[in-house]
Amino acid sequence: MTCVKALNFFHTNLFSPLEALPTMKLLYLQLNNMFGSESSYISFAADVKEMYDWLPQNDIINAIEWVLKTIERKSRRSYVTVFCKERKKNRLGKSYYAEDSISFSFKMIFKVSCTCFQIKNAFFVLNGKVFLQLLGLPQGGPGSPIFSMVVCIYYEFQFRCSIYDYLWFLSFFRYFDDLRAVVVYKSSDITTKYLVQDLLHQLQHHTYHPSMKLILEEASNNTFRFLEGKFSMADSKLSCQWFSKNFESLEATGKLKFITSQDYFSYSGNKKKIIRAATISGRLTTLLGYSFTDADIIQGFGFLISELFARYYQKKVYIYIYIYMCVYTYTFMYIYH
Repeated sequence: MTCVKALNFFHTNLFSPLEALPTMKLLYLQLNNMFGSESSYISFAADVKEMYDWLPQNDIINAIEWVLKTIERKSRRSYVTVFCKERKKNRLGKSYYAEDSISFSFKMIFKVSCTCFQIKNAFFVLNGKVFLQLLGLPQGGPGSPIFSMVVCIYYEFQFRCSIYDYLWFLSFFRYFDDLRAVVVYKSSDITTKYLVQDLLHQLQHHTYHPSMKLILEEASNNTFRFLEGKFSMADSKLSCQWFSKNFESLEATGKLKFITSQDYFSYSGNKKKIIRAATISGRLTTLLGYSFTDADIIQGFGFLISELFARYYQKKVYIYIYIYMCVYTYTFMYIYH
């Protein structure tokens, strides 16, 4: 992961869900500056399928080799330092003084990850017999998510190079298998609209490996959902708010649609109070991370309260939430006064 994060060109991969809003801000400013008040948008939402099962192993190896060579050429580093106790300190380059760190060369990383273990020696047992996987990545393998991420970055980079002259019309980003794109065209020029529609067609059919498919999701021209955020572009303004996946089912039927194991353990077990506090803090952090304006925060707060009420959380939880919001934002202090 340290090597992938070291890619210093602008790629479309997000390493954290909370990177979605800053990335969207940057892309929106870029797109909105194209035609000003005449800017019109078309949103594109899709899921990348078959990221593990059907990829030829040689293509995966080529993508990993390309990433390592790109980093070595750009950063002039051929080693990675891994800290045993604090992974956040991992960095490119050798370590000469730290006792709790280990340095790996790119050649060693490539040999271990590609030819020895993860890809070329993926064995599994079925009906008491041992099989060797010859196609794709092993499901549940420790390196499989990173390898599939590298493959996506590799093909997305090639696609961006192929439309280099038209990159200002299209912006897209992806978090694992969730892909979102926005194109801009001039409302008074129909030729730009045809151009961006063709770009979206190429994105859908000519970006990734032929074995990988893009399954379209619902998205309007100015609004799309991404993970737990709802992005809207209207009247030359960008809006993003946290959106509970259970809110629509609560509004329609009064029942929760999604219940996770974390929700279950927050009501049972020896550490239920700790898990419940961690769940609330995580939801609040995500809410603030996805909210763009004060109005977005207030609306997301309403979604969160309605969901917690349906889960029968105690009243003191709501007091904790209110105090948390007052500490991290002035919005609720203004409402209180």
